Amino acid sequence: IDQLATPFLNFGGIRAIFFLDVGGAWFDDLGSFNFYDEDLDRLQDGVASYGYGFTINMLGVDLNFDFSKRTDFETSSPDFESSFWIGTRF
Repeated sequence: IDQLATPFLNFGGIRAIFFLDVGGAWFDDLGSFNFYDEDLDRLQDGVASYGYGFTINMLGVDLNFDFSKRTDFETSSPDFESSFWIGTRF
């Protein structure tokens, strides 16, 4: 949505996103690291999440709202977690 005008404020640049993030980190102190368990066909030490979000540009500032669930590709967390942050997406 490029422009949403109300009697009091103008909202512009409303954008939506869908995402899937997968990652992992390993340190020497942690011992062994197995990103994926092929026997169980799911993530072992890796972490993944998926979700959606939207950005609203209000008064020249980007307001970001994201909703995500953690998954190991076999099960998902029961509820969405939400996050809010101000700034430009990279």
